[in-house]
Formats: sequence, C-alpha cells, structure tokens
Amino acid sequence: MIMQKPVMSTILFVLVFMADIYGQVVVHPKKINYGVVSASTERVVDIIIDNPKDKSDFLLRIENSHELDVIYSSKTLEPGGQITVRVKLNPRYTGPFKEDLKLHFGSLPTPIIVPISAEVEFLNPADNIPCPSFNERAADCCPSNMFLVEVFDKVSGKPLKNAIITITQEGKEIKKFMTRETGAASQSINIAYYNLSASLKGYNTGSVYTYINNQNHYFRFDLEKDPNQIIEEIEEEISVLDTTSISLELPENIYKPNNIVFLVDVSTSMSTGDKMNLAKKSMSRLADVLREVDNVSVISYAGDTEVLIENANGADRGQILQVLEEMKAYGMTAGANGFKRAFQMLKEHEIVSGNNQLIVITDGAFKTTDQESIKKLVKRYAKRNYKTSIVGIKASNYAAENLREVSFMGSGTFVEVDNIAEAESAILEEIKRQSAKQ
Repeated sequence: MIMQKPVMSTILFVLVFMADIYGQVVVHPKKINYGVVSASTERVVDIIIDNPKDKSDFLLRIENSHELDVIYSSKTLEPGGQITVRVKLNPRYTGPFKEDLKLHFGSLPTPIIVPISAEVEFLNPADNIPCPSFNERAADCCPSNMFLVEVFDKVSGKPLKNAIITITQEGKEIKKFMTRETGAASQSINIAYYNLSASLKGYNTGSVYTYINNQNHYFRFDLEKDPNQIIEEIEEEISVLDTTSISLELPENIYKPNNIVFLVDVSTSMSTGDKMNLAKKSMSRLADVLREVDNVSVISYAGDTEVLIENANGADRGQILQVLEEMKAYGMTAGANGFKRAFQMLKEHEIVSGNNQLIVITDGAFKTTDQESIKKLVKRYAKRNYKTSIVGIKASNYAAENLREVSFMGSGTFVEVDNIAEAESAILEEIKRQSAKQ
C-alpha cells in the first residue's frame, strides 16, 4: 500500500522552505490604481523595492506591454538596499485598462506581479512620451487617492513654503507634512471625510472639513497674516543694529543656542544624480549663519558610522565646509548604529537651555531590521527634549512616509528637498522653527 500523507508533508515542507529562501524582496506599492485618467492625471508611478536580507539580489527582467513605459534605477539590489522601478502609463485606448507588471528577480522562482489598473477617459497620443529619467524627475510615488494642497499668502498671492498641513479624523491626527518652495504638497490617503488645516508661523490657520477622493483631491488655502505675531518686525529692527556682534539670520534674543548633530546618509544610493550635492548645499548654507554659541557635530553612516566633526564651534565655518567637501557616498545603509552614536553625542554636548537637535539627511527609508529600534530611540530621546528632524533628499513617496513618521515621533519635522532652492533654506528654516524662543 502506498502512503500519500508523508509525501504531501514533504512537499509542503519544501514549499515553505523555498518561500523562506526566495521571499527576499519587498515591493511597495503592491498594486497601482490610477483611477480615472483625465488630462491632469499624474501617470508616473514609482515602485520601491527593498531587500531586507543579507544577500544581494538581481532584477533579471521586467515584462510589460507597450502601454507601460518602464525604467529602473539599478538591476542590483544590495543587502539592506533599495531600487526604484518607474512606470509611466501611456494608454492607447479609452476605457478600462488592466495589466500585470511582472518583475523577475534572481532569487525568485516566479515573478512578482504588480496589478495595474485605470479607467481612461482622456486620451492624447502626444502625452505618450517616454518615462522621465531619475535625473529629470524626483521620485514621487503616485498611487490613487493622491491629493494636492497649495498654500498662499492671501494679500500677495505668493506661495508659502513650510506651511504645516495637518489631517485629522474624529479628533485623531492622521498625517502631518509640509509644503515645498511652490507652496504645494501632495499625499496619498484613504477615501474618507477629514479635517484639513494649514498653519504657518505669522499667519492665521486655515481649515476645512472635506471629503477626499479621486474626484475631490485639490485644496487651496489663502492665509492671512496674524497681526499678533511680530517676529518679522523684530528681525527688521535687529537688521539695523551692529552686525559685528550678532547674526542677522539667528539673532540671539530670538533664537536659543543650538547643539546640532547632523547624521548624514552616505550609502551608495546618495551618489545617484545630485543627491549628495543637495545634502552638502543644505549644510553649507547653515555654516554661513551659525554663531559662537552654537555647536555642530557631523556623523556619516553607510555600512558603519564615522564621526567627521565633534562639537565644533558654530563660528568655525572653514572646518565645517572642509568636511562637507570631502564627504563621498559608499556602501549600504546601517541607520540604527548611526542614530545611537548621534544621540550619544547630543547627550555629551547638551546645552541645557538650548535647542538640542538631531538632523538626519537621507534619500530613503531605513532598513526594515533597523526601523523599530530607530523609532524607539527617537521616542525615548524626544521625552528628554532631544528633537529629531529629517531632511529627505529626493525621497520617494514610500520612503517619505516612513521618514515623516520617524520625525514626528521625535518632535521634529520632515523636510523634503528636491532642488537647490529648497536645499539652500531647508535646514536653516527647520533650526529656526525648533530654536525660536517662546
């Protein structure tokens, strides 16, 4: 008599074993729905692929039709690393669109399938151009339910950068993020009713209770200046004083002394495009305005951590600029050790009555194995009033979501930098926010 049960058990064991071996990559998002495609629909989507394990993997090939134009940032997926697959929808016909994008990896016996769907109502063959390269367009994952917020000065009509957009539902904060140089910011969110508010120091807050979905996804706030907030007038008065003893950008009677630790991602991904140059520009702008009462430390992290500057006086601009100039990207990302060293340094050089702040500069989310320990560290030190802010250099939407969560756990801010203009002001504006005297 033939015994079938042990054979089936053996097959099941083999399948489980193989799944453990091959389950090496994590894909976000797992499916893409463009929703109703109109003339204004964003048709470029970034798929972020993470490798949480300790072995390299390889993107062998991608299967797609002519209605999808696809490019990738790299075929090699390093241990703990990340690559991006960029997809542009170029529809040829109106009506429903459905396709399975197939990603073949060296470690997997079958392809990863990303279902893609859309309802094409608008068709213009002239728009069916190739997918923009990674140098032409900042990575920006664009799933369905993406909504856009723009904030302007009501009198001048000028866009307002760094306005805080807060989304709440039934009294609970769902998301918080900031506007860019253009006054705009976009996010993905579940379809539902929300309270949406826009706030900026010096302005009255604007708010609206609204339903957000694919059809109702644009919101504009025109903020009025608050006459009770006179910081700008104080700064104008200071600007006519003796400039030999104070900083016009950080006057001591308005801003506390700063103990700043920069934790800079120098992993290989930061070498792509102009990411490292934007990171250096962000920090070098700050070197122009720091005071003698400010302290600066710089730690780099990739495969390991390295202390580049420890507790330098803010007035020592030459030392800071020299270190920035010599920074280069290499290796894979190991964020948790970098955070531990950075908080240790903040503690060693704490300014009791000052702003003790960690500023992380990176282009991507942290390794899956590091995320929980990083969050615990950030929350623990936030209770001691050590703030954690994160500057995302051309970060994808998936990475930005993770980085934003970490920064708000650390009572800091997530700041997006996609170009030189933003790089020149991002860190300085964030330090002003955190160090302003109440």
